Formats: sequence, C-alpha cells, structure tokens
Amino acid sequence: MEEPAAFVLFAEGEAQGHRTYDAERLDHVFEEKCDWITQYGRVGHLAVDSEDLRLTYDQLDRKANQLARYLRLRGVKPGDRVALLFDRNAYSYIGMLAVLKISAAYVPLDVAFPPDRMAYICEDANATFLLSMSHVPAKVEDFDSITANGAETIFIDSAAALIDDYDSRRLLVAERGFHKDQLAYIIYTSGSTGRPKGVAIDHPSICNFVRVAAEVYGIRPHHRMYQGLTIAFDFSFEEIWVPWASGATLVPKPPGRSLLGAACTSSSPNAVSPRCAAYRRCWPPSRTTYPRCGSCWSPARRVRRT
Repeated sequence: MEEPAAFVLFAEGEAQGHRTYDAERLDHVFEEKCDWITQYGRVGHLAVDSEDLRLTYDQLDRKANQLARYLRLRGVKPGDRVALLFDRNAYSYIGMLAVLKISAAYVPLDVAFPPDRMAYICEDANATFLLSMSHVPAKVEDFDSITANGAETIFIDSAAALIDDYDSRRLLVAERGFHKDQLAYIIYTSGSTGRPKGVAIDHPSICNFVRVAAEVYGIRPHHRMYQGLTIAFDFSFEEIWVPWASGATLVPKPPGRSLLGAACTSSSPNAVSPRCAAYRRCWPPSRTTYPRCGSCWSPARRVRRT
C-alpha cells in the first residue's frame, strides 16, 4: 500500500473541502437550484433562452420529469446508457436531465460525427436507447447503422403528445431507482490516435467539480451564458452545468451555425453578423465575464487564461 501524501497543495483564500454530500447527483444539483429560484420569487427566471425554445427553470424541470416517466415506460432502467443525438442543444438539455432523473447515464453524440464513429460509441458504451428528433435522420448518413448494436431509437418530438400526458411533478424515489455505479455520463475522446475511448464520469466527482467551479468562476443568476460547444465535447459540460448550478441562463448556439471567425470579431452587438444571433442574446454582458465574441466563450476559459 502506498504511503499517504506528506503535503497537500491548495489555493490560499479559496474555500477548501468537498462541496457535495453523500449520494448527490447532477439532477439533484439542478433540482436544488430550481427550488432555490422558486423559494426566492424568481419563478419566471429562464434556464434556457434560444431562438426556438425558452424555458424557465421550473418548466425545464417539469419537461424533464415528463420525459423521464415516458422513458421508464419505454423500458429505460437504472444503470442503462442512453445515447443523445440532437442538432439543437436546447432540446438535448431536456434529454440529459430526464436520463439522469431515472438513474441512467447519458452518452452524448454529435450529428457531425461519421456514422461509423457513432455506431462504435453506441456499441462500446452498450447504449440501450438513442434519443433524438425526427428530422435528424435526414442530416445523418446511414442513420440506422448507429443503432446496429440493437439500441432502440426514440424521437422525442414524435412522442411529444404522449410525453405531455405524464405527470410533471418531481419523480418519487421509487421512480428514480438506484444503481450502484452512480454513473452520470460517458464522454468519448476524439479518436485521433485510434478508436475513440470512453471516459466514465460518476456523480460524486462531477458534482464536486460543478460546485467548486461555480464558486471560482463567479457566475451569478443574472448572468446569461453562451453555450456554443456540442454536448459531445467534454468542455460543454462546464458550459451547461456550472451556470445551472449558479442559476444563470443558458443561451445555446443556433443549430447548424458556426460562431467562429471574422464574422464574430466585433465587440459591438450591432456589428456582429446575423450568424451571431445567440451571442447578441447575451448582450449586454459583464465585461469581466464575457470578452468580445470570438475571443473567449465562457467564464471557464476566462479563468484559465488569467
């Protein structure tokens, strides 16, 4: 057995110790913030503000509860891995929350991935279900090959009428279920050195990170945070969950648009290209939190560059 470390490095002036409690989960972190917002009279406070979907924290929570109950009916069990394939980040938020609420783990994919890469990820992660939307197959070549491992595909927009019939209140403990491995999600590497490799992230470790990052980044409920990365990229986790843990509003990138390059170099919202509509929805920003478009997309990157 290795000897315990003789020294521990820490940042002087920063709070120390774990920020989580036993058995805490990401969905608990989100629900806790929903309750805080309701308790302090901010019921209409937005969790998501996009061109095609605007949801308060309470509305997002309720939609995720309904989808979670529908997924249970379709056979999703605690410990299952559920792949997410969306071209609109705003809708993927509902999917990931619903999956977590029933003690399953999500596996994010991207419509820009080659079909063989997505098929490999689904098989390697042992995904039993694929959540998507009915228009996505038209954007993905050989869509059916993705679920060659036998995973069942669910288009949440096609099932919207059924999903909306479910109770939107918080799930009971018995509905949530439990799985001993406490897996939250599996993110895959780029595969530049061979096959993509899955990295399994559990709830205790990632919840601690989220709470620490929320403190360090200084995000507050009045902030509007641009969320521009695909959920299949690991850094997107910070863009989504750290603002939610702080009660901030996410402003996701419009589908199919690149917000990088010369069109996004101006610091004036009126001079930004129409492709930067999502960035303008974040205006006016705090100068210390939101550098000009194209230079730095989130507090996480700001902190890392200082």
